[in-house]
Amino acid sequence: MRSCHTKSVKVDELAGRLGINYEGDGALEVHDAAPLDTASAGQLAFVASVKAANVAMQSAACLIAPSIYPRPAGQTVLRADNPRATFARALSLLYPQRPVQPSVHRSACIATGASIDPTAEIGAHVVLVRVEHREAAVGLRLHEALDAHRARALGDLLRAFPLEPGAALQEEP
Repeated sequence: MRSCHTKSVKVDELAGRLGINYEGDGALEVHDAAPLDTASAGQLAFVASVKAANVAMQSAACLIAPSIYPRPAGQTVLRADNPRATFARALSLLYPQRPVQPSVHRSACIATGASIDPTAEIGAHVVLVRVEHREAAVGLRLHEALDAHRARALGDLLRAFPLEPGAALQEEP
C-alpha cells in the first residue's frame, strides 16, 4: 500500500539527487520509507551496523548502505559513507513538504485582536490565544480559548501552544 503523502522516485534519480552511487536496478521505483526489519519491495531503508547487515541480506527493499556491505544478487543498494544521514536526506525527497497556502481555516479559533501575518496558514481546529506572559497560556487566559472552542461544538479536544512572535501553526489534513 502506498502512503498518500509520498512521491515515487526512481533509484537512479534518487542517487543523482543525493550525490551518491547505486548498484542494481536504477529504474526501480521507491515510494515509501520503512524500518529495515519491516521494509519490503518499493520501500527504502538503511543499513548502519553489522547486526543490521544480517537482516538487510534478506530484504527486498532498496537499501542505503556503506561500501563494505556485500550486496546480494538482485538487491538494489545506494552506497553512502553515512547511511543514516543519507536516509534522512532521502526522506525529504520521498515526503516533500507541501507549499504553505496563506489562509485561515473556517474552524480555527483566533483571539480577538490577534495579528496574523498575511503569509501564515492557520489549519483546521487551531486555537490562537493572545498571551502577555507564557504562564497565561496554561492559566488564566486559556478559558477564552476553551469557551470559544466549546461554542463552536468542536468537542473536548484542545491543544494549547504558547507562541513566540512570528510563529505559525498548521495541522496536517
